[in-house]
Amino acid sequence: MKVLNKIMAISSGRISLKYIAEFYNFNRYETKILIPYYLSNCILDTICKYVYPVTDTRIKHSVLFVYHQFGYRQVEEVFEYGRNKNLIIIEDCANMTPSNNVTGDVAFFSLSKFFNYNDGLIITANKEFQAMMMSKYNTLSNKILYNIVKYTRQYALESDILTSMLYSIYQFIDYFPEVKISKLKLNSNILNVCKLLEIKTPPHRFVFDNTIQLNDKHHFEYYRFDKNRNMLNPSFELLPALSYDRLKEDQRLLDVVARNKSSFIVDGLDRI
Repeated sequence: MKVLNKIMAISSGRISLKYIAEFYNFNRYETKILIPYYLSNCILDTICKYVYPVTDTRIKHSVLFVYHQFGYRQVEEVFEYGRNKNLIIIEDCANMTPSNNVTGDVAFFSLSKFFNYNDGLIITANKEFQAMMMSKYNTLSNKILYNIVKYTRQYALESDILTSMLYSIYQFIDYFPEVKISKLKLNSNILNVCKLLEIKTPPHRFVFDNTIQLNDKHHFEYYRFDKNRNMLNPSFELLPALSYDRLKEDQRLLDVVARNKSSFIVDGLDRI
């Protein structure tokens, strides 16, 4: 019988690693975790508190850290590698919109990337993990509830999404309502870009390939992006990207996106 993934509210995406390490009894010096070549310093620093990170598959490891870079999902080969080696698979979904379609052992989301408050989610089908988190909710729930109520009074969220979030504090829910782009209270430019690019699930950054017009490049920031979306066989390239903050600043960027929509990298989206 298939066990549904359960969604648990938590104070942030990064704090999820603390509870994951506690549940699996990780040792900072002995538990080796395979990570991608490029990670943000904040996540790498957090990982180093609980486990020993490695980037070489030849080094024996028991945990696989799957980072969906900028919201672009890693290819299935990565998950097959983890399952074939019987590794604990942790999915970093901090740059993806919430979904309960998780294929690893545990995943975490960071709601602050898409909504205007600093809370996160842990998702797992492991009943023992769920029970451990439930035992902690008596002390965690008041803080989380305070944060959600405080910030949602200032920023508009759809009432059904808010209700689901409050409900998830006190007990598990079998699913997270599908976050349709029309329900995300994001800047109108972001909604318009999604419409232009014909995508339902917005990434944290809209990444374009190098065919983008030369005279438009000053509008973009540049990041090393794995075009293969495969941490086992990456192909990093310095590519132009648009962040949400940048879109809020400049209305002219809509015209830039419209002219370069064929350059947008869409692989891995709308399949979370």
